[in-house]
Amino acid sequence: MISMWMVGALLITLAVVWVSSTPLFVAGADEQVIDRDYTQTLALMDEKERGLRAIKDLDLDFTMGKLSKEDFEQARASLSMDVARILNELKSFNR
Repeated sequence: MISMWMVGALLITLAVVWVSSTPLFVAGADEQVIDRDYTQTLALMDEKERGLRAIKDLDLDFTMGKLSKEDFEQARASLSMDVARILNELKSFNR
């Protein structure tokens, strides 16, 4: 037959196990957030580099006469806005 002492001991044991194991699950969640943020930061940095490279290529194409001034200005403004958006997103991750 189960006595009150056994029930009490079981409840105390379960409480100790729960309290002592909780930090293990919380730490894992924090690491996942850090990994996700790091991965997103790397992806944004790659996207920024591609945007800057595209601007350089565009400048070269314009210098070589492959683009009209109107097309060049429109494309450069669009690429510059994309790079600015990426920089703002990177800035928000560093806070």
